[in-house]
Amino acid sequence: MDTKRFLIFIVIFRVFVFLFKSWVQGGKCTSKARLEGKVAVLTGASTGIGKETARDLVRRGAEVHILCRDSEKAEAMSREVKNDTGREVFVHQLDLASLESVKVCSNQLMKTLKKIDILVLNAGVATCPEWRTVEGSELQFGTNHVGHFLLTRELLPLLRKTDNARVVVVASKAHRYGKMQFDDLHWRTRPYDSFGAYSQSKLANVLFAAELSRREVELQSGVSVYCLHPGSVDTEVHRHVQSSGLMLYIVGLFMKTVKNGAQTSIYCSVEESLEKKTGKYYEDCKEAKPSKEADSVEDGKRLWEVTMDMVKKNE
Repeated sequence: MDTKRFLIFIVIFRVFVFLFKSWVQGGKCTSKARLEGKVAVLTGASTGIGKETARDLVRRGAEVHILCRDSEKAEAMSREVKNDTGREVFVHQLDLASLESVKVCSNQLMKTLKKIDILVLNAGVATCPEWRTVEGSELQFGTNHVGHFLLTRELLPLLRKTDNARVVVVASKAHRYGKMQFDDLHWRTRPYDSFGAYSQSKLANVLFAAELSRREVELQSGVSVYCLHPGSVDTEVHRHVQSSGLMLYIVGLFMKTVKNGAQTSIYCSVEESLEKKTGKYYEDCKEAKPSKEADSVEDGKRLWEVTMDMVKKNE
């Protein structure tokens, strides 16, 4: 190939890559909703899509509280957003892998806040080694599901104090590969598979969101629940994934930017047309259909009861 043809190939290739990456960025939240007087609480918002979601809610006028394991990162995020927006972000320490930490944090919020309008369950861990929570749960299931379950249960009184509160559960399309192994949720009797554990925890997220929605509708509490897949986003949640340089480049072509990855979280938090439209699942700022397993009302109820037993053992 001569030099001229090679240069033409490079230009065409770069244009293709640019157009492809633009296409995979997905939908955008176009809502202009303002949030003055609203209180938003987010987990895991010191980095990644949680940080971008929190920044957006601050810009819309909300009082934002972030619950994070790493207080140093959270304080740095708070300073950055204050410099950017001129508004305060309130930081609270929370380790979702410790139910005691969840109780301490939720008790603090119950004493500090009069209500919560938006609760975004964003924090998560993905495809990590076979690690355990303080209570001995498989880390991904314990962090992504059990910790968030307890936090939400504890904060429901504050959510029910407003007519249109929203709980936004950040799940993943990986839930489609998940199976609820109720006889071994914590991988004690079978060989550990990091992606299997991750996909099970994300399926638990979707089932939890649906069951919470059903229960709040039955109570007529006014709390609406939304579940979402943010897309494949290049964030710290993938820090345990091992890949070669070429593989990272190829995978990167399919990755959203952090700002674009936050769009569906923001959409579910603020979009006016979703008011009271509870119990649905979203991708790219539009409603989507979850897996058949995620639609199981029976599994949702069973997961709720099993998780209740887990948290009660530590009360």
